[in-house]
Amino acid sequence: MVDDNREWKIARSAQFVNDNKTADLAWEAAHDNAPADEEPPNLGDFHAARAYLRTCLIRMPFAEARDLTPVAAAALWARGTEGARRYRLSGATSAEPGKRVRRSR
Repeated sequence: MVDDNREWKIARSAQFVNDNKTADLAWEAAHDNAPADEEPPNLGDFHAARAYLRTCLIRMPFAEARDLTPVAAAALWARGTEGARRYRLSGATSAEPGKRVRRSR
C-alpha cells in the first residue's frame, strides 16, 4: 500500500526537528533518562536520532501523526537518541575510524 501522506509526514518530522522547543525537550529528556553510570548521549547521537523520529512518523497512521504534540515528538526523539547512544557505546561500526566506506553503485 502506498502512503499518500508520506511527504507530509516527512515535512512534519522536519517541523519538529527545526523547532527549538521540541529539540530542547528532546535533549533534556535524553540526558535525564541516560543511565548515570554510563557516558551520556552526545550531539552525534542526538543528530542520528532524527532519522528515528522521521521513521516513527512515517509508520504512524495519518491521524496519529497529525495529532502528535511537540512533547510526544520530543519523547520519540529522546528514545531514538538513547538507541543511538547504545549503538555507539556497543562498538558497532560500519568502518574503522578515519576510514571511508566505499559503496558499490
